[in-house]
Amino acid sequence: LLFSSNSKDQGEDKVTGHVPVRTINKRVNKVQNVKTTQTVHHLARGVEKARKARLCDLTSANILREGQILYLYDYHGKRVPSCEAKVAGQNLIWNGGRYSMSDLAKRLLKEQGYQSDSVRGPAHWFTADGISVMALWAQYLSGSK
Repeated sequence: LLFSSNSKDQGEDKVTGHVPVRTINKRVNKVQNVKTTQTVHHLARGVEKARKARLCDLTSANILREGQILYLYDYHGKRVPSCEAKVAGQNLIWNGGRYSMSDLAKRLLKEQGYQSDSVRGPAHWFTADGISVMALWAQYLSGSK
């Protein structure tokens, strides 16, 4: 979406697709007054922030198994060779250490040349069947197994 300094304060210009700077500034100012427990995306959609994926809930529901191996996938949806970890409670075990899904994904993706301050771990860890923890979590929340 492109931005313009158009004096209109409506929404998006129907011809150019530009959003006036004044409109954007008003939206940003509204968002700055909101508590940080909600993201801008959730505010725009008018929904509460979803619960974080918990490996221990997935094992309790027999969706995952304690000790099950999960595989790291990169941002292009490709499995990263030699990057696997075992489910252990709420964490993953890798090289003898315990990590959250996000912290371990961030560390291993950084070793692959990716740079990010924030990594959505459940979107990067997959079962041997190629199903992400994020998809399994959505299945768990919907109540279907």
